[in-house]
Amino acid sequence: MNVLISGASMAGLSAAYWFARLGHHVTVVERADGLRPGGAPIDVRGRAVGTAERMGILAKINDEKVTVLEPSPVLDGTGSQVATLDLRWFANETADDVEITRDRLNRILLGAIPEGVQFRFTDSIASLIDGVGGVEVVFADGREGRYDLVVGADGLHSRVRKLAFGPEKDYVRHFGYYVALV
Repeated sequence: MNVLISGASMAGLSAAYWFARLGHHVTVVERADGLRPGGAPIDVRGRAVGTAERMGILAKINDEKVTVLEPSPVLDGTGSQVATLDLRWFANETADDVEITRDRLNRILLGAIPEGVQFRFTDSIASLIDGVGGVEVVFADGREGRYDLVVGADGLHSRVRKLAFGPEKDYVRHFGYYVALV
């Protein structure tokens, strides 16, 4: 099977690993010029621990884990410290729950991907046409390809999802939740 994955972050790299391991021809397209830096840390826990072990990357994840070393100040609207949050209280330093930065996890995942997976950085999907023999893809750089499967692993405001299903307003529902990271 000829598989195209849009997005070279955790989801896209993990999908590339598994599809390649299953013997499929895999291409990953990413509009950035390499792995994207930054982002909130990731907890690898629950079933993800077993998956990382099966991928052969759990030891590397443990070697690269983040540990909480010092308390964090809590500031009011004027910037004055009103409390201290001892984040060590929240730390769960067990083999079942490992925190790692996105950068490190993406680098580890990239290193685990079997040879033969093709990467197309600084490019993206411009159009998708679903047909009987597969999906016709036109890339932003003008090249074209035909794929049996296109995987959208390109984030919250996915271009692939928009091309396949239409505008976000047609399928995104706000549940009233807001999340902040310290």
